Amino acid sequence: MSGGPRSRFFLRLRGSIARRGWWGSLRLAARQAGDMVVRSVRGATRYERWLADRPRVSATLSGPEAEHPLISVLVPSHDPDLHWLERAIGSVRAQSYEKWELCVVDDASGTADVREWLRSRGDRDPRIRCIRLQRNVGISGATNAALELANGPFFALLDHDDELAPHALFEMAAAIRRFDPDLLYSDEDKIDVDGRLRDAAFKPDFSPDWLLSCNFISHLGVFRSALTRELGGFRSEFDGSQDYDLALRFADRSARIHHVPRVLYHWRTVRGSTADPWAEAKPWAYDAARRAIASHLERVGERGEVGDGPGRGFYRVRRFPPVGASATLIAWGDRDRAARLAAAASCDAVILDASRPTASQLNGAAARASGDVLVFVDARLQPSATDWLPELMSQALRSDVGCVGTRISARGNRVLHAGVVLGGAKGIRLERPALFGDEPGPMGASGVIRNASAVSGGCLAVSVMAFRHLGGFDASFGESLHDVDLGLRAWDAGMRVIYDPHAEMRSPRARLPAPAEADVARLIDRWGARIHAGDPYYNPAFGFTGPLFEARLRPGPQPPTAGKL
Repeated sequence: MSGGPRSRFFLRLRGSIARRGWWGSLRLAARQAGDMVVRSVRGATRYERWLADRPRVSATLSGPEAEHPLISVLVPSHDPDLHWLERAIGSVRAQSYEKWELCVVDDASGTADVREWLRSRGDRDPRIRCIRLQRNVGISGATNAALELANGPFFALLDHDDELAPHALFEMAAAIRRFDPDLLYSDEDKIDVDGRLRDAAFKPDFSPDWLLSCNFISHLGVFRSALTRELGGFRSEFDGSQDYDLALRFADRSARIHHVPRVLYHWRTVRGSTADPWAEAKPWAYDAARRAIASHLERVGERGEVGDGPGRGFYRVRRFPPVGASATLIAWGDRDRAARLAAAASCDAVILDASRPTASQLNGAAARASGDVLVFVDARLQPSATDWLPELMSQALRSDVGCVGTRISARGNRVLHAGVVLGGAKGIRLERPALFGDEPGPMGASGVIRNASAVSGGCLAVSVMAFRHLGGFDASFGESLHDVDLGLRAWDAGMRVIYDPHAEMRSPRARLPAPAEADVARLIDRWGARIHAGDPYYNPAFGFTGPLFEARLRPGPQPPTAGKL
Protein backbone atom coordinates (compact mmCIF):
# COMPACT_ATOMS: atom_id res chain seq x y z
CA MET A 1 0.00 0.00 0.00
CA SER A 2 2.93 2.33 0.63
CA GLY A 3 3.36 3.03 -3.05
CA GLY A 4 -0.27 2.74 -4.12
CA PRO A 5 -2.72 5.41 -5.33
CA ARG A 6 -4.08 6.08 -1.84
CA SER A 7 -0.60 6.65 -0.44
CA ARG A 8 0.32 8.97 -3.31
CA PHE A 9 -2.93 10.89 -2.81
CA PHE A 10 -2.21 11.56 0.87
CA LEU A 11 1.38 12.56 0.14
CA ARG A 12 0.17 15.09 -2.44
CA LEU A 13 -2.53 16.33 -0.05
CA ARG A 14 0.01 16.80 2.75
CA GLY A 15 2.33 18.71 0.41
CA SER A 16 -0.52 20.94 -0.74
CA ILE A 17 -1.55 21.75 2.84
CA ALA A 18 2.05 22.61 3.70
CA ARG A 19 2.20 25.05 0.78
CA ARG A 20 -1.32 26.52 0.79
CA GLY A 21 -2.75 25.82 4.23
CA TRP A 22 -6.06 24.04 4.80
CA TRP A 23 -8.15 26.84 3.34
CA GLY A 24 -6.11 27.15 0.14
CA SER A 25 -6.14 23.38 -0.36
CA LEU A 26 -9.89 23.21 0.12
CA ARG A 27 -10.40 26.02 -2.42
CA LEU A 28 -8.20 24.18 -4.95
CA ALA A 29 -10.06 20.92 -4.42
CA ALA A 30 -13.45 22.65 -4.68
CA ARG A 31 -12.45 24.41 -7.89
CA GLN A 32 -11.25 21.18 -9.49
CA ALA A 33 -14.35 19.27 -8.33
CA GLY A 34 -16.55 22.02 -9.76
CA ASP A 35 -14.73 21.80 -13.07
CA MET A 36 -15.34 18.05 -13.20
CA VAL A 37 -19.08 18.56 -12.64
CA VAL A 38 -19.32 21.28 -15.28
CA ARG A 39 -17.42 19.17 -17.82
CA SER A 40 -19.69 16.18 -17.27
CA VAL A 41 -22.81 18.30 -17.78
CA ARG A 42 -21.80 20.90 -20.36
CA GLY A 43 -18.58 19.55 -21.86
CA ALA A 44 -16.51 22.62 -20.99
CA THR A 45 -15.69 24.65 -17.90
CA ARG A 46 -16.67 28.28 -17.49
CA TYR A 47 -13.04 29.22 -18.11
CA GLU A 48 -12.86 27.22 -21.34
CA ARG A 49 -16.07 28.84 -22.60
CA TRP A 50 -14.77 32.28 -21.66
CA LEU A 51 -11.48 31.65 -23.44
CA ALA A 52 -13.32 30.45 -26.56
CA ASP A 53 -15.38 33.66 -26.56
CA ARG A 54 -12.35 35.94 -26.47
CA PRO A 55 -12.31 38.19 -29.56
CA ARG A 56 -10.33 36.86 -32.46
CA VAL A 57 -7.70 39.20 -33.81
CA SER A 58 -6.95 39.74 -37.47
CA ALA A 59 -3.84 37.73 -38.21
CA THR A 60 -2.34 40.40 -40.44
CA LEU A 61 0.09 43.16 -39.65
CA SER A 62 0.22 46.51 -41.40
CA GLY A 63 3.21 47.52 -43.48
CA PRO A 64 5.45 45.49 -45.79
CA GLU A 65 6.08 41.87 -44.84
CA ALA A 66 9.82 42.52 -44.63
CA GLU A 67 9.13 44.59 -41.50
CA HIS A 68 7.27 41.78 -39.77
CA PRO A 69 9.59 40.19 -37.19
CA LEU A 70 10.75 36.63 -37.61
CA ILE A 71 10.17 34.81 -34.32
CA SER A 72 12.33 31.77 -33.61
CA VAL A 73 10.66 29.19 -31.40
CA LEU A 74 13.24 27.31 -29.32
CA VAL A 75 12.36 23.80 -28.13
CA PRO A 76 15.01 21.99 -26.06
CA SER A 77 14.08 18.34 -25.46
CA HIS A 78 15.38 15.28 -23.67
CA ASP A 79 13.73 11.85 -23.85
CA PRO A 80 10.39 13.46 -24.73
CA ASP A 81 7.07 11.69 -25.03
CA LEU A 82 6.73 11.92 -28.80
CA HIS A 83 2.95 12.33 -28.56
CA TRP A 84 3.33 15.54 -26.56
CA LEU A 85 6.26 16.72 -28.67
CA GLU A 86 4.11 16.31 -31.79
CA ARG A 87 1.36 18.34 -30.09
CA ALA A 88 3.86 21.08 -29.18
CA ILE A 89 5.21 21.30 -32.73
CA GLY A 90 1.71 21.08 -34.14
CA SER A 91 0.72 24.13 -32.11
CA VAL A 92 3.56 26.07 -33.79
CA ARG A 93 2.58 24.88 -37.28
CA ALA A 94 -1.02 25.96 -36.57
CA GLN A 95 -0.04 29.57 -35.81
CA SER A 96 -2.04 32.26 -37.60
CA TYR A 97 1.22 34.23 -37.88
CA GLU A 98 3.41 32.47 -40.42
CA LYS A 99 6.74 34.25 -40.07
CA TRP A 100 8.32 31.83 -37.62
CA GLU A 101 11.02 29.20 -37.50
CA LEU A 102 11.23 26.25 -35.15
CA CYS A 103 14.56 25.19 -33.66
CA VAL A 104 14.39 21.81 -31.90
CA VAL A 105 17.50 20.58 -30.11
CA ASP A 106 17.48 17.11 -28.59
CA ASP A 107 19.79 16.86 -25.60
CA ALA A 108 21.24 13.42 -26.42
CA SER A 109 18.08 11.40 -25.83
CA GLY A 110 18.83 7.73 -25.43
CA THR A 111 15.90 6.17 -27.30
CA ALA A 112 16.05 5.20 -30.95
CA ASP A 113 12.51 6.40 -31.70
CA VAL A 114 13.45 9.96 -30.73
CA ARG A 115 16.48 9.85 -33.02
CA GLU A 116 14.34 8.55 -35.90
CA TRP A 117 11.71 11.22 -35.21
CA LEU A 118 14.35 13.94 -35.42
CA ARG A 119 15.58 12.65 -38.79
CA SER A 120 12.10 12.54 -40.29
CA ARG A 121 10.63 15.74 -38.85
CA GLY A 122 13.14 18.21 -40.26
CA ASP A 123 12.33 17.23 -43.85
CA ARG A 124 8.63 18.13 -43.64
CA ASP A 125 8.85 21.91 -43.33
CA PRO A 126 11.83 24.13 -44.24
CA ARG A 127 11.00 26.35 -41.25
CA ILE A 128 11.70 23.45 -38.87
CA ARG A 129 15.26 22.51 -37.97
CA CYS A 130 16.08 19.62 -35.65
CA ILE A 131 19.47 18.58 -34.36
CA ARG A 132 20.65 16.06 -31.80
CA LEU A 133 23.52 16.76 -29.42
CA GLN A 134 26.07 13.99 -29.02
CA ARG A 135 26.33 14.43 -25.27
CA ASN A 136 23.89 15.61 -22.63
CA VAL A 137 24.50 19.25 -21.69
CA GLY A 138 21.35 20.08 -19.71
CA ILE A 139 18.49 22.39 -20.54
CA SER A 140 20.54 25.61 -20.65
CA GLY A 141 23.12 24.07 -22.96
CA ALA A 142 20.41 22.65 -25.23
CA THR A 143 18.56 25.98 -25.32
CA ASN A 144 21.80 27.80 -26.16
CA ALA A 145 22.32 25.33 -29.00
CA ALA A 146 18.82 26.10 -30.26
CA LEU A 147 19.61 29.82 -30.02
CA GLU A 148 22.65 29.24 -32.24
CA LEU A 149 20.27 27.93 -34.92
CA ALA A 150 17.93 30.91 -34.60
CA ASN A 151 17.83 33.66 -37.23
CA GLY A 152 15.00 35.71 -35.73
CA PRO A 153 15.58 39.00 -33.90
CA PHE A 154 13.30 37.54 -31.20
CA PHE A 155 12.86 34.03 -29.88
CA ALA A 156 10.07 32.34 -27.93
CA LEU A 157 10.58 29.49 -25.48
CA LEU A 158 8.39 26.39 -25.76
CA ASP A 159 8.75 23.31 -23.56
CA HIS A 160 8.59 20.04 -25.45
CA ASP A 161 5.24 19.00 -23.93
CA ASP A 162 3.40 22.36 -23.91
CA GLU A 163 1.31 24.16 -26.52
CA LEU A 164 0.97 27.68 -27.94
CA ALA A 165 -2.44 29.28 -28.42
CA PRO A 166 -3.25 29.69 -32.16
CA HIS A 167 -2.66 33.46 -32.15
CA ALA A 168 0.30 33.48 -29.76
CA LEU A 169 3.01 34.52 -32.22
CA PHE A 170 0.76 37.05 -33.96
CA GLU A 171 -0.01 38.77 -30.64
CA MET A 172 3.70 38.90 -29.85
CA ALA A 173 4.65 40.16 -33.31
CA ALA A 174 2.01 42.90 -33.06
CA ALA A 175 3.36 43.98 -29.67
CA ILE A 176 6.94 43.97 -31.02
CA ARG A 177 5.89 46.25 -33.88
CA ARG A 178 4.01 48.61 -31.58
CA PHE A 179 6.22 48.82 -28.49
CA ASP A 180 9.74 47.77 -29.62
CA PRO A 181 10.41 45.84 -26.37
CA ASP A 182 13.40 43.75 -25.38
CA LEU A 183 11.29 41.20 -23.52
CA LEU A 184 7.61 40.26 -23.80
CA TYR A 185 5.46 37.86 -21.82
CA SER A 186 1.83 36.76 -21.83
CA ASP A 187 -0.72 35.23 -19.51
CA GLU A 188 -0.85 31.44 -19.40
CA ASP A 189 -2.90 28.50 -18.20
CA LYS A 190 -2.58 24.74 -17.65
CA ILE A 191 -3.56 21.97 -20.06
CA ASP A 192 -4.05 18.42 -18.84
CA VAL A 193 -3.49 15.15 -20.65
CA ASP A 194 -7.08 15.25 -21.95
CA GLY A 195 -6.59 18.69 -23.47
CA ARG A 196 -8.67 20.49 -20.81
CA LEU A 197 -7.68 24.04 -19.92
CA ARG A 198 -7.72 25.48 -16.38
CA ASP A 199 -5.85 27.48 -13.75
CA ALA A 200 -5.18 30.60 -15.78
CA ALA A 201 -2.39 32.83 -14.49
CA PHE A 202 -3.51 36.41 -15.10
CA LYS A 203 -0.36 38.44 -14.64
CA PRO A 204 0.56 42.06 -13.83
CA ASP A 205 2.37 44.42 -16.13
CA PHE A 206 6.07 44.47 -15.42
CA SER A 207 6.78 44.88 -11.70
CA PRO A 208 10.45 44.69 -10.68
CA ASP A 209 9.79 43.82 -7.04
CA TRP A 210 7.09 41.29 -7.92
CA LEU A 211 9.62 39.60 -10.22
CA LEU A 212 11.89 39.06 -7.20
CA SER A 213 8.99 37.28 -5.48
CA CYS A 214 7.96 34.94 -8.31
CA ASN A 215 8.69 34.27 -11.95
CA PHE A 216 5.53 35.76 -13.41
CA ILE A 217 7.19 36.18 -16.82
CA SER A 218 7.56 32.42 -17.36
CA HIS A 219 5.30 31.45 -20.31
CA LEU A 220 5.02 32.75 -22.95
CA GLY A 221 8.36 34.55 -22.79
CA VAL A 222 9.75 36.20 -25.92
CA PHE A 223 13.29 37.60 -25.73
CA ARG A 224 15.39 39.83 -27.99
CA SER A 225 18.02 37.50 -29.46
CA ALA A 226 20.88 40.00 -29.67
CA LEU A 227 20.58 41.06 -26.03
CA THR A 228 20.40 37.42 -24.95
CA ARG A 229 23.64 36.68 -26.76
CA GLU A 230 25.22 39.81 -25.32
CA LEU A 231 24.28 38.63 -21.83
CA GLY A 232 25.90 35.24 -22.44
CA GLY A 233 22.76 33.21 -23.09
CA PHE A 234 21.34 30.73 -20.61
CA ARG A 235 23.49 29.73 -17.64
CA SER A 236 23.75 26.04 -16.73
CA GLU A 237 24.26 26.71 -13.02
CA PHE A 238 20.62 27.84 -12.93
CA ASP A 239 19.16 24.83 -14.77
CA GLY A 240 15.54 24.41 -13.75
CA SER A 241 15.10 28.19 -13.47
CA GLN A 242 17.33 29.24 -16.35
CA ASP A 243 14.56 31.32 -17.96
CA TYR A 244 13.96 33.11 -14.63
CA ASP A 245 17.66 33.92 -14.38
CA LEU A 246 17.63 35.29 -17.93
CA ALA A 247 14.54 37.40 -17.25
CA LEU A 248 16.21 38.91 -14.17
CA ARG A 249 19.32 39.74 -16.20
CA PHE A 250 17.11 41.37 -18.86
CA ALA A 251 15.45 43.44 -16.13
CA ASP A 252 18.91 44.59 -14.97
CA ARG A 253 19.67 45.92 -18.43
CA SER A 254 16.39 47.12 -19.92
CA ALA A 255 13.13 48.77 -18.87
CA ARG A 256 11.52 47.80 -22.19
CA ILE A 257 9.57 44.83 -20.86
CA HIS A 258 6.00 44.45 -22.11
CA HIS A 259 3.06 42.36 -20.92
CA VAL A 260 0.50 41.06 -23.43
CA PRO A 261 -2.58 40.36 -21.24
CA ARG A 262 -3.89 37.38 -23.17
CA VAL A 263 -3.63 33.64 -22.48
CA LEU A 264 -1.16 32.55 -25.16
CA TYR A 265 0.50 29.52 -23.60
CA HIS A 266 -0.84 26.19 -22.32
CA TRP A 267 1.42 24.51 -19.75
CA ARG A 268 1.04 20.72 -19.74
CA THR A 269 0.30 19.08 -16.37
CA VAL A 270 1.94 15.74 -17.00
CA ARG A 271 3.25 13.69 -14.10
CA GLY A 272 6.43 15.17 -12.64
CA SER A 273 5.83 18.60 -14.14
CA THR A 274 6.01 21.76 -12.02
CA ALA A 275 2.68 22.64 -13.65
CA ASP A 276 0.93 20.01 -11.48
CA PRO A 277 -0.64 22.05 -8.63
CA TRP A 278 -0.58 19.10 -6.23
CA ALA A 279 2.87 17.71 -6.90
CA GLU A 280 6.29 18.46 -5.45
CA ALA A 281 8.17 18.20 -8.74
CA LYS A 282 11.71 19.32 -9.45
CA PRO A 283 12.77 20.77 -6.06
CA TRP A 284 16.11 21.77 -7.58
CA ALA A 285 14.24 24.26 -9.79
CA TYR A 286 13.17 26.25 -6.72
CA ASP A 287 16.69 26.19 -5.31
CA ALA A 288 17.96 27.47 -8.66
CA ALA A 289 15.35 30.25 -8.55
CA ARG A 290 16.53 31.40 -5.12
CA ARG A 291 20.10 31.47 -6.39
CA ALA A 292 19.04 33.43 -9.49
CA ILE A 293 17.46 36.09 -7.24
CA ALA A 294 20.59 36.22 -5.08
CA SER A 295 22.68 36.63 -8.23
CA HIS A 296 20.52 39.58 -9.27
CA LEU A 297 20.94 41.25 -5.87
CA GLU A 298 24.71 40.86 -6.13
CA ARG A 299 24.76 42.35 -9.65
CA VAL A 300 22.83 45.46 -8.62
CA GLY A 301 24.71 45.89 -5.35
CA GLU A 302 21.79 45.28 -2.98
CA ARG A 303 22.04 43.35 0.29
CA GLY A 304 19.40 40.80 1.09
CA GLU A 305 18.74 37.19 2.05
CA VAL A 306 16.60 35.06 -0.26
CA GLY A 307 14.21 32.60 1.33
CA ASP A 308 10.93 30.90 0.60
CA GLY A 309 7.70 32.85 0.27
CA PRO A 310 4.13 31.85 1.14
CA GLY A 311 3.94 28.87 -1.23
CA ARG A 312 5.72 26.85 -3.89
CA GLY A 313 7.31 29.12 -6.47
CA PHE A 314 7.17 32.23 -4.26
CA TYR A 315 10.23 33.79 -2.66
CA ARG A 316 11.07 36.46 -0.11
CA VAL A 317 13.97 38.88 -0.24
CA ARG A 318 14.66 39.92 3.35
CA ARG A 319 16.47 43.25 3.42
CA PHE A 320 17.99 45.04 6.39
CA PRO A 321 18.02 48.78 7.18
CA PRO A 322 21.43 50.50 7.19
CA VAL A 323 23.25 50.46 10.51
CA GLY A 324 22.34 53.54 12.53
CA ALA A 325 19.16 54.34 10.59
CA SER A 326 16.32 55.67 12.71
CA ALA A 327 12.56 56.00 12.40
CA THR A 328 9.87 58.25 13.84
CA LEU A 329 6.33 56.96 14.31
CA ILE A 330 3.61 59.45 13.49
CA ALA A 331 0.68 57.82 15.24
CA TRP A 332 -2.94 58.60 15.98
CA GLY A 333 -6.15 56.95 17.12
CA ASP A 334 -5.12 55.92 20.66
CA ARG A 335 -2.45 57.87 22.57
CA ASP A 336 -1.63 55.10 25.07
CA ARG A 337 -1.34 52.42 22.39
CA ALA A 338 0.78 54.76 20.27
CA ALA A 339 3.22 55.26 23.15
CA ARG A 340 3.44 51.51 23.75
CA LEU A 341 3.96 50.87 20.04
CA ALA A 342 6.86 53.34 19.92
CA ALA A 343 8.40 51.92 23.09
CA ALA A 344 8.23 48.35 21.80
CA ALA A 345 9.86 49.45 18.54
CA SER A 346 12.49 51.56 20.37
CA CYS A 347 11.88 54.65 18.27
CA ASP A 348 10.70 58.24 18.61
CA ALA A 349 7.07 59.14 18.14
CA VAL A 350 4.92 62.13 17.31
CA ILE A 351 1.41 61.39 18.56
CA LEU A 352 -1.62 63.20 17.16
CA ASP A 353 -4.85 63.64 19.10
CA ALA A 354 -7.07 62.72 16.20
CA SER A 355 -9.15 59.72 15.24
CA ARG A 356 -8.44 60.30 11.56
CA PRO A 357 -5.90 63.08 10.91
CA THR A 358 -5.93 65.29 7.83
CA ALA A 359 -3.11 65.52 5.33
CA SER A 360 -2.19 68.92 6.77
CA GLN A 361 -1.92 67.52 10.31
CA LEU A 362 0.29 64.69 9.11
CA ASN A 363 2.57 67.13 7.29
CA GLY A 364 2.89 69.18 10.48
CA ALA A 365 3.83 66.08 12.47
CA ALA A 366 6.39 65.09 9.82
CA ALA A 367 8.06 68.48 10.17
CA ARG A 368 8.68 67.71 13.88
CA ALA A 369 10.09 64.22 13.26
CA SER A 370 13.79 63.43 13.77
CA GLY A 371 14.14 59.98 12.16
CA ASP A 372 15.41 58.98 8.74
CA VAL A 373 12.11 57.23 8.04
CA LEU A 374 8.60 58.47 8.75
CA VAL A 375 6.14 55.71 9.66
CA PHE A 376 2.54 56.90 9.61
CA VAL A 377 0.43 54.44 11.59
CA ASP A 378 -3.02 54.14 13.10
CA ALA A 379 -2.20 53.07 16.66
CA ARG A 380 -5.36 50.97 16.81
CA LEU A 381 -3.57 48.50 14.52
CA GLN A 382 -1.51 45.73 16.12
CA PRO A 383 1.70 44.43 14.48
CA SER A 384 1.72 40.71 13.74
CA ALA A 385 5.52 40.44 13.91
CA THR A 386 8.08 42.04 16.23
CA ASP A 387 10.35 43.05 13.33
CA TRP A 388 7.65 44.99 11.46
CA LEU A 389 9.47 48.34 11.78
CA PRO A 390 12.90 47.17 10.47
CA GLU A 391 11.05 45.46 7.62
CA LEU A 392 9.36 48.73 6.57
CA MET A 393 12.54 50.73 7.07
CA SER A 394 14.59 48.33 4.93
CA GLN A 395 12.24 48.98 2.01
CA ALA A 396 11.70 52.72 2.55
CA LEU A 397 15.44 53.47 2.64
CA ARG A 398 16.09 51.97 -0.80
CA SER A 399 17.16 54.81 -3.07
CA ASP A 400 14.46 54.26 -5.71
CA VAL A 401 11.50 53.71 -3.36
CA GLY A 402 8.88 56.36 -2.72
CA CYS A 403 6.68 54.77 -0.07
CA VAL A 404 5.92 51.38 1.49
CA GLY A 405 2.71 49.89 2.85
CA THR A 406 1.70 46.58 4.31
CA ARG A 407 -1.14 44.11 4.62
CA ILE A 408 -3.93 44.95 7.05
CA SER A 409 -6.00 42.01 8.29
CA ALA A 410 -9.06 41.64 10.50
CA ARG A 411 -10.43 38.88 12.71
CA GLY A 412 -10.46 35.48 11.11
CA ASN A 413 -7.31 36.41 9.19
CA ARG A 414 -9.42 38.15 6.52
CA VAL A 415 -7.35 40.55 4.43
CA LEU A 416 -8.70 44.11 4.47
CA HIS A 417 -5.93 45.77 2.51
CA ALA A 418 -3.12 44.53 0.28
CA GLY A 419 -2.35 47.58 -1.83
CA VAL A 420 -4.62 49.99 -3.69
CA VAL A 421 -6.08 49.03 -7.07
CA LEU A 422 -7.02 51.73 -9.59
CA GLY A 423 -10.20 51.40 -11.64
CA GLY A 424 -13.85 50.48 -11.34
CA ALA A 425 -16.86 52.74 -10.96
CA LYS A 426 -15.40 54.57 -7.94
CA GLY A 427 -11.90 54.93 -9.35
CA ILE A 428 -10.12 52.88 -6.67
CA ARG A 429 -10.56 49.79 -4.54
CA LEU A 430 -8.91 49.43 -1.15
CA GLU A 431 -10.32 46.29 0.41
CA ARG A 432 -9.67 42.63 -0.33
CA PRO A 433 -12.78 40.66 0.71
CA ALA A 434 -12.56 36.85 0.30
CA LEU A 435 -8.77 36.74 0.66
CA PHE A 436 -7.27 35.31 3.81
CA GLY A 437 -3.86 35.74 5.37
CA ASP A 438 -2.72 32.16 4.71
CA GLU A 439 -3.54 32.49 0.99
CA PRO A 440 -0.96 34.15 -1.24
CA GLY A 441 -3.69 34.91 -3.79
CA PRO A 442 -3.33 34.95 -7.58
CA MET A 443 0.34 35.42 -8.52
CA GLY A 444 0.95 35.80 -4.77
CA ALA A 445 -0.78 39.20 -4.79
CA SER A 446 -1.58 39.20 -1.07
CA GLY A 447 1.40 37.28 0.26
CA VAL A 448 4.53 38.55 -1.54
CA ILE A 449 6.54 41.74 -1.74
CA ARG A 450 5.52 43.51 -4.93
CA ASN A 451 4.83 46.87 -6.50
CA ALA A 452 1.44 48.57 -6.21
CA SER A 453 -0.02 51.78 -7.58
CA ALA A 454 -0.48 53.01 -3.99
CA VAL A 455 -0.73 51.68 -0.43
CA SER A 456 -2.84 52.42 2.63
CA GLY A 457 -1.91 55.29 4.93
CA GLY A 458 -3.06 53.16 7.86
CA CYS A 459 0.54 51.98 8.00
CA LEU A 460 2.80 53.74 5.52
CA ALA A 461 6.58 54.26 5.61
CA VAL A 462 8.52 56.82 3.60
CA SER A 463 12.06 58.12 3.94
CA VAL A 464 12.39 61.74 4.98
CA MET A 465 14.30 62.47 1.76
CA ALA A 466 11.55 60.99 -0.41
CA PHE A 467 8.80 62.72 1.58
CA ARG A 468 10.48 66.10 1.15
CA HIS A 469 11.19 65.46 -2.52
CA LEU A 470 7.51 64.72 -3.09
CA GLY A 471 6.42 67.75 -1.08
CA GLY A 472 4.67 65.68 1.58
CA PHE A 473 0.97 64.88 1.48
CA ASP A 474 -1.20 67.17 -0.60
CA ALA A 475 -3.01 69.33 1.95
CA SER A 476 -5.95 69.82 -0.42
CA PHE A 477 -7.02 66.29 0.59
CA GLY A 478 -8.76 65.93 3.91
CA GLU A 479 -8.80 62.76 6.02
CA SER A 480 -8.51 60.29 3.14
CA LEU A 481 -6.79 59.44 -0.15
CA HIS A 482 -3.75 61.64 0.47
CA ASP A 483 -1.94 58.28 0.75
CA VAL A 484 -3.12 57.20 -2.72
CA ASP A 485 -2.18 60.58 -4.17
CA LEU A 486 1.31 60.29 -2.61
CA GLY A 487 1.82 56.89 -4.21
CA LEU A 488 0.81 58.09 -7.65
CA ARG A 489 3.06 61.13 -7.36
CA ALA A 490 5.93 58.84 -6.32
CA TRP A 491 5.52 56.84 -9.55
CA ASP A 492 5.44 60.08 -11.55
CA ALA A 493 8.72 61.08 -9.89
CA GLY A 494 10.37 57.81 -10.96
CA MET A 495 10.07 56.12 -7.56
CA ARG A 496 8.55 52.73 -6.75
CA VAL A 497 5.70 52.00 -4.36
CA ILE A 498 6.17 48.77 -2.40
CA TYR A 499 3.59 46.50 -0.83
CA ASP A 500 5.29 44.37 1.85
CA PRO A 501 3.03 41.86 3.69
CA HIS A 502 5.78 40.86 6.14
CA ALA A 503 5.07 43.93 8.30
CA GLU A 504 1.41 42.92 8.60
CA MET A 505 -0.96 44.83 10.89
CA ARG A 506 -4.10 43.48 12.57
CA SER A 507 -7.20 45.66 12.75
CA PRO A 508 -9.94 45.46 15.41
CA ARG A 509 -12.41 46.72 12.82
CA ALA A 510 -14.13 44.51 10.26
CA ARG A 511 -13.82 47.12 7.49
CA LEU A 512 -11.56 49.98 6.52
CA PRO A 513 -13.10 53.45 6.79
CA ALA A 514 -14.58 54.66 3.53
CA PRO A 515 -12.90 57.64 1.85
CA ALA A 516 -14.70 60.97 1.90
CA GLU A 517 -16.68 61.74 -1.26
CA ALA A 518 -14.90 65.09 -1.67
CA ASP A 519 -11.52 63.35 -1.59
CA VAL A 520 -12.70 60.74 -4.11
CA ALA A 521 -13.80 63.52 -6.48
CA ARG A 522 -10.47 65.30 -6.04
CA LEU A 523 -8.50 62.11 -6.72
CA ILE A 524 -10.47 61.32 -9.88
CA ASP A 525 -10.17 64.90 -11.09
CA ARG A 526 -6.39 64.78 -10.71
CA TRP A 527 -5.69 61.18 -11.72
CA GLY A 528 -8.64 60.37 -13.98
CA ALA A 529 -6.47 59.58 -17.02
CA ARG A 530 -4.28 57.21 -14.97
CA ILE A 531 -7.32 55.50 -13.46
CA HIS A 532 -9.03 55.16 -16.86
CA ALA A 533 -5.90 53.56 -18.36
CA GLY A 534 -6.16 50.73 -15.85
CA ASP A 535 -3.97 49.64 -12.99
CA PRO A 536 -0.72 48.19 -14.36
CA TYR A 537 -0.60 45.67 -11.50
CA TYR A 538 -4.19 44.46 -11.95
CA ASN A 539 -4.90 42.25 -14.95
CA PRO A 540 -7.82 43.28 -17.21
CA ALA A 541 -9.39 39.85 -16.64
CA PHE A 542 -10.00 40.76 -12.98
CA GLY A 543 -13.12 42.65 -11.92
CA PHE A 544 -14.16 45.31 -9.40
CA THR A 545 -17.68 44.38 -8.37
CA GLY A 546 -16.67 41.41 -6.19
CA PRO A 547 -13.47 40.18 -4.54
CA LEU A 548 -10.37 41.73 -6.03
CA PHE A 549 -7.87 39.58 -7.93
CA GLU A 550 -10.69 37.25 -8.97
CA ALA A 551 -11.28 36.70 -12.68
CA ARG A 552 -14.63 37.77 -14.14
CA LEU A 553 -15.23 34.99 -16.63
CA ARG A 554 -18.46 36.28 -18.11
CA PRO A 555 -19.85 34.33 -21.09
CA GLY A 556 -20.20 35.94 -24.49
CA PRO A 557 -17.83 38.12 -26.51
CA GLN A 558 -15.31 40.03 -24.45
CA PRO A 559 -14.22 43.61 -25.10
CA PRO A 560 -10.66 44.10 -26.35
CA THR A 561 -8.00 44.96 -23.80
CA ALA A 562 -7.71 48.63 -24.67
CA GLY A 563 -4.41 50.25 -23.79
CA LYS A 564 -2.73 46.92 -23.09
CA LEU A 565 -1.68 45.77 -26.57
